[in-house]
Amino acid sequence: MFLTTAPLWVSGALLVGVPTLLAMAGPIVVRRYVSLDRLTTNNEVAGFADSRGVAILSEILHQLSVITEARRARLVKASGIVPDIIWLVLFGGAVLTIGFTFFFGAENLRAQSMMTGALALLIFSGLLVIVSIDHPFTGVVKVEPVAIFEVLEDLGRSHAVGR
Repeated sequence: MFLTTAPLWVSGALLVGVPTLLAMAGPIVVRRYVSLDRLTTNNEVAGFADSRGVAILSEILHQLSVITEARRARLVKASGIVPDIIWLVLFGGAVLTIGFTFFFGAENLRAQSMMTGALALLIFSGLLVIVSIDHPFTGVVKVEPVAIFEVLEDLGRSHAVGR
């Protein structure tokens, strides 16, 4: 709840800035304890040995798209509040995804750190948007009552003209 009521720059710094900096430090810390030779063996894990892997990934992404569309439809019909279990999955998935990148063995550590930071920036920026719109009537990014007043005013005018 604090992130939805705090100024947007504070929420952004806490939800995007800090995790991105930590993510960028991750590969550097891992490299201190694990040699590049050992890490390069992990590079094959994230790749695809044949076209079958590409086809499987394509189908997974298609199914994810279908699930996402169904989720959006449910959210439109729901009250708009993200359940705690979803927050756990969102933040847990973010941490696991970013942590996964720490164990690649790129020769250029600076490039690996920058790529990890870019991924963290993307993921945590998305989470910031979700946090900002989770409570649509509070915080910096909120729905103002002006719009509903204008609609009601327009309805009142059209009702008076109809008489």
